[in-house]
Amino acid sequence: MTVTYEMAYKEVLEVLKNLDEQDLKKIPIEEIRFLKLHADKTYNYIYNEKLPIEKQNLSKKAKAILVTYFRDYFATENQKRKLEIILKNNDVQNEELKRKEYSNNVFKNNISENKINNEYNSNNQIKEINNNNDNKMIVVHKEKIWNKIISKIRKILEKIRRK
Repeated sequence: MTVTYEMAYKEVLEVLKNLDEQDLKKIPIEEIRFLKLHADKTYNYIYNEKLPIEKQNLSKKAKAILVTYFRDYFATENQKRKLEIILKNNDVQNEELKRKEYSNNVFKNNISENKINNEYNSNNQIKEINNNNDNKMIVVHKEKIWNKIISKIRKILEKIRRK
């Protein structure tokens, strides 16, 4: 089952109901109102008071919200630093997994092995390369600096001639 943010808000509200009154006051009322307003009223989540928070059956989205609340309203400076390190490491690991997953398929069709047909645009700046799988790559050629200078001078001279 795909958990929506509305369902995650309901889970977070159930966890917050089990906080001490003193700890609950650390979270701004606007945050609580937002959760109550946007929570899925039909979703039923049961918080088991006998289990620690790590053992609760919380969605990833609800855990992310709770981590944010912990960082912003409860954590000491030392805990915040440790949490930032953990979150950065998780980001690096996720990026590495994505890189491995997508790098395997990107370069399977080597363009040098395929028949290449070059077509030039009227200004010779964009070249379309067609391989035999009908995939297209657009290669943008930058204009050389000398050509830019010459074209600017020509434009200036044309303006002077018109006057």
